[in-house]
Parts: sequence; structure tokens; C-alpha cells
Amino acid sequence: MFKTEKYSKTEFKKILLHEISEKIFDFIAVVRVKDRKIVFVNEMGAKLFGYENSDDLLDWDTSELGKRIPVQKLLKQMDKKIISKKYLSDEIELITGKDKSFRGYIHLTPFAAGGDDYCMVQIEKADLIKLHTEDLIREKQRFGALMDYASIGVIILNSEFRIVLMNNSILHLFGYEKKELMGINIEALIPSSPQQKYKLHLLNYFSKSQNLSTEFRMELNAVTKRGKKFPVEISIGRYRTSNENFAILFINDISIRKKGEEEIRNLNARLEMKVKERTDELDETIKRLEEQIKETEKTKAELVKVTQYQKAVLISSGAMIIATDQDGIITLFNKAAEDSLGYKADEVIGKFTPTLFHDSEETKKIALKYSEELEKEITPGFEVYVAKSRKSLPNKNEWTYVKKNGTRFPVSLSITSFRNRKNEITGFLGVAVDISETKKTEEELKKALAREIELNEMKSRFVSIASHEFRTPLSTVLSSTYLLQKYMQTDEQPKREKHISRIVSSVSLLTDMLDELLNVGKIEEGKVSPKYSHLPIKEHIERVIEEIKGILKKGQLISYNHFVPDEARLDSGMLTHIVINLLSNAIKFSPEETSISIESKISGKLCELRVKDHGIGISKEDQQHLFERFYRSRHAADVQGTGLGLYIVQKYTELMNGKVECRSELGKGTEFLIKIEMGGL
Repeated sequence: MFKTEKYSKTEFKKILLHEISEKIFDFIAVVRVKDRKIVFVNEMGAKLFGYENSDDLLDWDTSELGKRIPVQKLLKQMDKKIISKKYLSDEIELITGKDKSFRGYIHLTPFAAGGDDYCMVQIEKADLIKLHTEDLIREKQRFGALMDYASIGVIILNSEFRIVLMNNSILHLFGYEKKELMGINIEALIPSSPQQKYKLHLLNYFSKSQNLSTEFRMELNAVTKRGKKFPVEISIGRYRTSNENFAILFINDISIRKKGEEEIRNLNARLEMKVKERTDELDETIKRLEEQIKETEKTKAELVKVTQYQKAVLISSGAMIIATDQDGIITLFNKAAEDSLGYKADEVIGKFTPTLFHDSEETKKIALKYSEELEKEITPGFEVYVAKSRKSLPNKNEWTYVKKNGTRFPVSLSITSFRNRKNEITGFLGVAVDISETKKTEEELKKALAREIELNEMKSRFVSIASHEFRTPLSTVLSSTYLLQKYMQTDEQPKREKHISRIVSSVSLLTDMLDELLNVGKIEEGKVSPKYSHLPIKEHIERVIEEIKGILKKGQLISYNHFVPDEARLDSGMLTHIVINLLSNAIKFSPEETSISIESKISGKLCELRVKDHGIGISKEDQQHLFERFYRSRHAADVQGTGLGLYIVQKYTELMNGKVECRSELGKGTEFLIKIEMGGL
């Protein structure tokens, strides 16, 4: 039997009175009626009147709390009201100990104790009431802002399913004006059908007498003013005024999400095919286990056999199998879990929850996500992992496990709940599969796809370059060949030589472009590596200059300086391509009657090469893309080329442990500096 004796003692009541009065910010006092003297006042009440100690107000006449006006008449009026109503609430003007007045709401309640009459006095400052009123106004403003600016559509219906209020998102979503929607039935926006049974749920809501929150959520088809159908997700709430029930519909356009879900389903289907081989063995084991369990129901002897089989599966299964009680404490930790996580079973069973090996930051993030999805606050911890299982929802997700040594790896975790005959949860079972290899395969597939896309783009650009750049030299060869047939006389030999020279030049140009394309192909396929040899760099570069003089424009000169020593250890073929590309670019982009300088220098293990011209220069914008494949500056539109020369220069330089620098301004020429760390010296 519950004993109340100690709660009726005076000492307990005094303590209770003191605690209650000290926790209230209003003025609380007890006044003896016969002489209107204050016999008790709380500390917060004393501070309201400007006194630090409540004892300073004891034995005061209550009239001293009022402003200096005739108070006796007022007190008599108050006595009459108290006698008639048994209480009094009124607003009066009061004065603090520092002669500052304020308006206050006074509440008087009479009572008797020990044969004397008393009155409990409570005073609340009027400005606090005003503050509460302002808070209410602000809350209304917040509601208006929510309705006007919320990105999700909000509709309020009366019990006849007619729209009484909607926000701007609804007007935008369905294409109506506000006046067109007021008072119409919700079926104009979301038609009901055997598949769309949300109106039955609304009827159930309006039949309730009390305010209820809901977790109802349904995907439906809505229709715009123009008759266009689109998928939406709705959730329903309700509230009641003093005399009417209303329903609140939250409507969210899920067209993009549906499209994303379809893409995810397609991706999952492809991924599942790739991991099927890795999961078939586990699926087959589980299938055999389920079949064996059914057979063991026939006899007790068979039950023992299945139990032994289950233990063998737990020990030998490649999946991590972990069971807990209803509070999350681990009760089962199989061999695969020990091997994968680094903990022994006796280290965790009966001592820890699975939060021990879950990533804490990931758990916090998913807790916020599930709190929104389930419309219930989920505290970060074990509850995050089993929240869906408690509601018998599918609960298979990817998580990050953390081994005892701190190593992290991804798993696919499926969690189910154990329930007794009363459908009460008695524990949980988690089956986790390490998907590190699957993730790695997925990443490799993504890289392969990106590489395939890049190669396709390269092929397209090659076709474009070939069709554009090969056309001019081929046309030259064709026209010159045709004209050669016309010059049959001996005195027409100069004309024949002229066209033969044009043919040779065009064929050389085609050969150079094909060489560039072939070199790029080899570089991209990783089939190019430097073949170092000792070579006299001065003699080598002079030979390249002699080969390229044939394409010099009228009046152009190439000056070359080399600073000793002379011997370098480089790939002679790569050096040749670098020099040819840099000099040919300098010739093509420089006007007639200009000079092109080239310098080479060996300093220890560093080989430097400079090529400078006085041509059209390169803009800052073009310099950012200078070494990209097929890139052609808009200032070079009239100059033939594939856009591969500088790309090859950079790649060959990098293969020989070097780097390329470019210094240029429009109209002021260009200088390229090559620095190569030579090998084997």
C-alpha cells in the first residue's frame, strides 16, 4: 500500500512550498488578512520589487506595494470581489523599492490556516504578458512564412475534402491561380482510384475526436491544370479548432526521385550480376539451411541434427553473423566476424553493442536521415541500426565497419528482428558481407567507362582533324598531278619541278601529321618509353635544323647556340620530335623576315633547351590549354596543324623526367624552355 504519512507532515510541506516558490519568477506572497501584513514572500518576488532579500518585505502592509495613491478604497473593493468570487485577478499599478512604477497583473486567492485567514498573492509584470503576446504574433508570422516559402506543397482541407488554404508551392506545382483552388475538392488535383486510397485515410482522420500525429505516407499520381500527370508523395496530418476538424496534406513532386530510382535500379541490376558469383555460395548455404530446418520439425532427433548443422554454418560461413538481445547487447559473434573485425567472441558477447565496430560519424549521419524518414527522433547509437527492423521494414544497407586495429571496410548489412508468439521483439540478427572487392570492381568499371568515353572522344576528334587537315595537302597533290600531265614539252620543265615540289611538300606534311597521330596513339597506349644513349647534342640538333630548313618562310633564319659540355644522355628519337615540333611551330606562327633562336646547355645532370620566336604569340587563355590533345587556338585558325605537336612535346619531356615552360604574349613572340633530368650520367 502506498504510504502518504510523510507527505502530510509540516516539514515536507514547508520544503515543497519553498521549492515551488523559488522556481517561479513571479511575485509569490502570503498576507495575513486581519492586518494585511506580509508573512511570506519568495526570493524572486522580492527581486521583482528591487529587494535582494525576501526578509526585507516581511511584516510590510500590502498597501505599501501600490503606487502612492489612495489605496484603502481599492483594497475594500478587492475584498468584496474576493468574498464574492473566492479569488481576484486584476491589473494595477505597483511601485518598487527604488520608486519605479510598473503595471502588473495581481491574482489573490484566500485560504485559512491555524484559525487565521490568509490570502495568497501572485503578481506578474504586464510587460511579460505583452512579450508572450508578441511571441504569439511572431509564431503566426513564422506559420505564414512556412506556408509562403516552403519548397514542399501544403494544402489544408475541411471535412468535406475541400481546399481552404494552400501555399505558393502548390500553385507552382499544379499551375493554378489561388482563387481557382479555393473551395474545390482535392480530387481535382489527386484523383481517387482503387489504387489511390488516400481518401479512406482522410475519412479515418476526420472520424477521430482527438488531435493525432501520423506516419501515413503514400506515393500517388497527381494531375496539373493542363492535365499532365506526375508522381507525388503525400503525407497527412490533422488538427482541430474549437469547432471543426481539418486535414493537412504535404505534397512533394517525386518525378526526379522516380527517375533517379529507376537509374539506381538499373545500376543495381548490373552490379548484382557482377557480384552474383560471390554470393551464390552463401545463398545456397542459407537455402540448404532453411530446407534442413523444415525437415527437422518432424522429429526431435532431426532437430538435434539441424542444430549441429547451424553451428557448422556459423563457424564456416563467409558472412559475419552477429545477434543481439532487445537492448543491443551482443549474444552471438561467429568465426567470420572474429576474423573480419579482429575481436574475439568472448571480448564482445555480453559486453558491447554493435556500435563498437560501426563508424561513429556515419551513424550520426544516418540517425538524422532515419529521423526524417520515420518522423521520429532516432538517437545516434544502436537504435539507428534496428529502427526499421522494429517497424518490420526492409533493413538492408551499406555500412562502414571499423576493425579493432582501426582499419575500415564496407559491408552489406541485413538486419532482422526476433519476435515471440506475442509479436514482441526479443532480439536482432545481423548478417554482414564484406563488399570491398565489389566496391573495387565497381570503381574499376567506372574508370574503364571513363576511359572508353575518352577514347571515343579522341576518335571523333581524330576523324574531324583528318577530314579537315588532310583535305588541303591531298587537294594540292591531286591538282599538281593533274597539271603535270599538261606539261609535256621540254621547255616546261620548271613548271613540272614546281608542281613536283608542291607534291613532295604536301606528302611530307601528310607524313608528319600521320606520324603525330601515331605517336599520340603509342603514348596513350603506354607503349612508349625512353631509350637512353650518349649523343653529341650540338651535332644532333644541327642535323635536325638542316632537315627542317626546307619549310622556312621567305627571309626566316634559325640561329643556334650550344654551351659546353656537349655530350648528353637522352632518347635521341624523342629529342628529335621535341626540336622538330618546337621549330616547326615557331616557323608556322612567325612572319617572314624574322629570326628563330634555339639554345642548348648541359649543367651537371640537367639538360636545358630554349626555342624563341618573334611570332604572333599566345594569349593567357590559350596557354591554359596549350598542351591538350587536338587543341587549336582561335588565333591559329589559318595555320595548318593537328593540335598534337605541343602535346607530344610535353609527353616526351615528361617521359624523360623533364618539364616544359611557356612564356608568351600576344604580338610579342613565344619562348619554350625544356628542362630534362638526364639518366645514367
